Amino acid sequence: SKQKEQAVAFYAQHNVTGALETLLNTMYLEAPEDVYGYMSEYFHGLSKTPVISDIQGRKELDDNGEMSLALTIFCKINGIEKAVYTYTHPIHTMDQEECQGKTL
Repeated sequence: SKQKEQAVAFYAQHNVTGALETLLNTMYLEAPEDVYGYMSEYFHGLSKTPVISDIQGRKELDDNGEMSLALTIFCKINGIEKAVYTYTHPIHTMDQEECQGKTL
């Protein structure tokens, strides 16, 4: 079927069969106690380096009820976009120079 041919081509393009064969052979020889942890580490070594995929800013109230600017950095990690860091800065403490060019 066409779908089967596409799957075969996809796996060949990404060397999935070769990577799985290497993993299974190595894992058998090393016989780790935690096979799933072993596989996780193996695949982690093959995964792409995380990259910043988006930065989002928003206004929100801080713990004191003061307006703040919150910036959230998103990264694509193991093919999944995740929020990895949020920085919050009180707006009322920003002087005019800091605020120039910022859109809230």
